[in-house]
Amino acid sequence: MLAERRVTALRFDATSDVATVVADGPVPKGAALAAQVLLDGHGGFVGLDLLPDGADRVVLMHGAHEAVARTEGVVVESDGKTITVRGARKALNADRMAIL
Repeated sequence: MLAERRVTALRFDATSDVATVVADGPVPKGAALAAQVLLDGHGGFVGLDLLPDGADRVVLMHGAHEAVARTEGVVVESDGKTITVRGARKALNADRMAIL
């Protein structure tokens, strides 16, 4: 069964080009976790698939599954609840994100 969490907070600091994504439950911890950014047809952020090829895989959804049109690989940091994405402007198309 695929573990899924909802995104409860999403922030982008344009000055540092860092986004933080907060989940409504636990997610894997690590300093360099493989992830896939889930994007809609316009490049908007829909979610994040953490450890997509691992047994500890968790999907964080900010939008509807049906909206996902493509994915982009990225490396993220996680403290177990908050995921940090450096280079978010490019990785998450952060300038287009709907911030929570």
